[in-house]
Amino acid sequence: MSVGRLPWNSSTGGILWEIWGRHKWAMPWHGLALISSISLVFWKEHGAPAKLNDPILLLSSMCFLGTFLHLLASFGYIEADARTVHIGFPARLLLKPVTTTQLALTPMLFGGMAVILSFVIWSECVLQHLIPVPAPMLLWISVALCSFFWWMQALSWSLPMLPGKTVLHLVVASAHVLVGLLPAAPPNPLSPWKWPILLLMLLSAPPAASLGLRLIREGRWVSPLFHVRPRSTPAPSDLPKFSSAFRAQFWLEWQRQGLLLPGVCGGIVVLLIPMIFILQNSLADSWQGGEAELGAIPGLALLMPLFLSGMIANVIAKFDPLDPPGELPLYIAIRPMTSGSLVLAKLAMALASSVVTWGIILGAVVIWTALLGKGILFANISAAIHGPSSVLRALPLLIVPIILTWKNLIAGIAASLTGRRWVLMLFTFVGTSAVMAIGALVLAARLDEHLQQTLLHALPFVILAALFLKITLAIAGLTLSLRHKAISTKSAAVIAAAWFLCSLLVALYTRYFCQTLHRPDLTAWAIAASFLALPLTRLSFAPIALSWNRHR
Repeated sequence: MSVGRLPWNSSTGGILWEIWGRHKWAMPWHGLALISSISLVFWKEHGAPAKLNDPILLLSSMCFLGTFLHLLASFGYIEADARTVHIGFPARLLLKPVTTTQLALTPMLFGGMAVILSFVIWSECVLQHLIPVPAPMLLWISVALCSFFWWMQALSWSLPMLPGKTVLHLVVASAHVLVGLLPAAPPNPLSPWKWPILLLMLLSAPPAASLGLRLIREGRWVSPLFHVRPRSTPAPSDLPKFSSAFRAQFWLEWQRQGLLLPGVCGGIVVLLIPMIFILQNSLADSWQGGEAELGAIPGLALLMPLFLSGMIANVIAKFDPLDPPGELPLYIAIRPMTSGSLVLAKLAMALASSVVTWGIILGAVVIWTALLGKGILFANISAAIHGPSSVLRALPLLIVPIILTWKNLIAGIAASLTGRRWVLMLFTFVGTSAVMAIGALVLAARLDEHLQQTLLHALPFVILAALFLKITLAIAGLTLSLRHKAISTKSAAVIAAAWFLCSLLVALYTRYFCQTLHRPDLTAWAIAASFLALPLTRLSFAPIALSWNRHR
């Protein structure tokens, strides 16, 4: 058999093609991220200024985390079927003339080797130069990661329709986190048994996956734990009633994707709380300053929604998360609503999701601070409150992160709604190149005082020119959408008003921030940059992009 340009002359090769064929265009980005991180580490060790150590550590860690998460998703061998609401092993491969053991072990073994190999390469080339870790600990982490990866595969394949499967995933992930931290924990009754426990978790995953696939292939499986009956179609009287099509579409968007970001952030919160207890006991006896590192955990949690919202932006842009990229559900294509109204419902859902996410994160920060036993957060809040005016000044501290998370969720909405993969790839390439160019320019300016002064002198003109271009393109996009009846005048006004209001709120915070830093000379340009930072052009072209997709 010849698929593409590579010969796959065996059943195993055909199974592996499923991984390579779907993700081959993203694999070069892994190499680019690794080469970039190696270059940063080499620069750090051979002459980089000390003040750039933290940015280098942050950039390299983000590159590793991004590529590693994509690797897990690529080799996870999990497919979604929107018609049957089924997430699990690709159903078409269950008919291949191979044994169930081969069907399960092929992606597990190759995926496990890829995960371990990737972690070892990154550890030797990048991570060890940033955070040295003993070799036994690296071996322990590698085996724990492989066990976690195999169990995520086994649960997804063996329990495709089990109610509450997400909770079971979190329980298994929490167990791996606790076991993974055993070497760093103080001596306890489980310490002598840490390797047998980890090996038992690792070796029990393949039989569990094979058993689940065998029951599915034989048609005897509904759930190994519970007998789950298919849900019956609700009667028309049981369906919710809505006063408008927009509210109905918002309800549908929320049911489909509204809890995605809050659920992911909440799951990570559940995983981090046990780590606090273990690290608190371990760091208290290992080195001085450990409590300071523990105190940084709430600060890192505040960055989590901003990072994760950018990762799932392409998923949020889809109307059905189970549909393949670029495929528009039929009920959306023929729905008697303008494309602008559909886009507004998605924007409203993203905003509501951001509010719920930050409510969870702020609650977790309070819990973490209470667990640390210092009461620093409550003391600072009590000292900062001097009346209603101080409370009003603190509101932007809650509003601005919500707006920035909302911005990340809708970052690629126009490109994704076109349904054209090449448009999305072009948008991703241009955006990534722009971010890398700006980052390189900022690093160069921090090293060269003359370049820094030149950029600061030209910055006002650059901001004004970019803002003028942004507004001009936005007007062109809305005009085009109105001309093709992809959006109503009311919806266009709502998009423009939402951009202006959110930008104004961010601008008020930047003004307060400049006054706090005693830099009133930067206030005007910071306000202009606030209006430049939030998306307007992409929102303006989103209705016509969706209309292009609906009428192809």
